[in-house]
Amino acid sequence: MQRARLRSRRAPTLHDRREAEATKPAGPYATITALQQSAGNRVTRAAIAGKGTPVADGILLGHSGDVQRAGGGGPAAGKAPVSQAVDITTVAGPKDLGSGGFQWSVWFSIGAAAGAAGWVVQEINATLDGPAASTKTYHFWEAWEVEAGKKVTVWQDKGLDKNDDEYYVPPAHTKKKGSNKVVGAVKFYEGALPADFKKNNPSTLAGILHSTTTQPPFWDGSGTAHNITATWDDTGAAKVSNVEAQAGATRLKGTP
Repeated sequence: MQRARLRSRRAPTLHDRREAEATKPAGPYATITALQQSAGNRVTRAAIAGKGTPVADGILLGHSGDVQRAGGGGPAAGKAPVSQAVDITTVAGPKDLGSGGFQWSVWFSIGAAAGAAGWVVQEINATLDGPAASTKTYHFWEAWEVEAGKKVTVWQDKGLDKNDDEYYVPPAHTKKKGSNKVVGAVKFYEGALPADFKKNNPSTLAGILHSTTTQPPFWDGSGTAHNITATWDDTGAAKVSNVEAQAGATRLKGTP
C-alpha cells in the first residue's frame, strides 16, 4: 500500500493466456514469467502497496503472481529466529499524484547473506480517507521469500519484476479533503513462516503474497520504517497537496 498519472492495463484475453501457456518457460518461476508475458508487470488496480490486482474496495497491498514457497511451522518453540534489518532502496518516486494520490516503488535487501532460507516480513497499518467514500483501515503482515545465501528477495534475484514493493493510491477525485497514510515496518527472519500466513488471504489486501492478520510470534515491531503520507485540500481555488515518505532514516518528499 509508479506512475505520474493513473495507468491501467487491459485484462489478459483468452488468446493472451493461450499464447503465454504456449511460450512459458519451465521451472518454479514459470507462473510469474507467464503472467508478465501476458499482462505485464503492472495490471489494472486502484490502490496498491506491493504488486497486483485489487482485492477489496479497489485496494491491494500485496502481489498478483507468486513464486514463493511457504514452508510452514516457523522456528522451533521457544527459540527466536535469526533476524536482520532490511535496507530499503527507492526505485521510483515518491510521486505526488494530487488529491491524496501517491506512487512509490522500492527494493528490499539485507546486509549479510541469509544463513538459511527466510522471509522479509512487513507489517502494514494503513488509514485511507480516499479513494473510497468512507475512511478505510487495514492491519496485517505480508512476506517476501529470500533464498539461503542471498541478500535480496526472489523477485530481485531472479529478475522477475522491477521492484519488490509499490505503494500506490490513486487521486480521490470524489473527496475534497483528507489524508492517506501507510505505515510499514519491515524485517528479515530466517526460517519458515507461521502456518497462518496464507496466499490469497481474504482477510488482508496482500493478494497472492503470504499474509496474516495475526501478529507472528517472533514479530517485535522493530523493523525498518517504510511509511508514506499524503494530505490534500481541494476545497479552495488553489488545490493543496503534500506527500512525504520515509525509508529507514531517509526522508523523502513527493514530487509531481
